[in-house]
Amino acid sequence: MSTPFKLITCIMHKGKAHPTAVTIRERFAIHSIAFHTARGVGRSAPLSKRGTGQQPEKDVLLVAVAEDCAEALFEFLYHEAGIGQPHGGFMFQQGLPQAGLLSMPDVAELPTPKRRSKKT
Repeated sequence: MSTPFKLITCIMHKGKAHPTAVTIRERFAIHSIAFHTARGVGRSAPLSKRGTGQQPEKDVLLVAVAEDCAEALFEFLYHEAGIGQPHGGFMFQQGLPQAGLLSMPDVAELPTPKRRSKKT
C-alpha cells in the first residue's frame, strides 16, 4: 500500500531556498527537495509597475513529503522562510496521488561487476 504524499510549494526571497533546503534535509531527513529561480510581480504592485518594469527574482522551493508530516513541515517552512513577514512570499500544499517511496540499496548489497578481459 502506498503512502499518500503532499507537494509543498514555497515562493520566497531570492537566496533563501538553498539554506532552507539544507535545513530541511538536516532536521527532517527529507531528500525530495527541488528549487529554482523565477521572476514576477506581486498583486500588491501598482498597475503602472506590472508591465515591462522591474520584476524581482524569487526562489521557488518544492518539497514532496508524506502526508502525515506535511503540516509540521508546512509550519516550519512558514517561519523559516519568513512568509509571515510583509512581502515575505507565499506557500501552498497539494496532494500527490502518483508519488511513491524509492529506496536505494545499500552499496554492500550491490553485486560486484565482472570485468571483461581485453582481447589483443
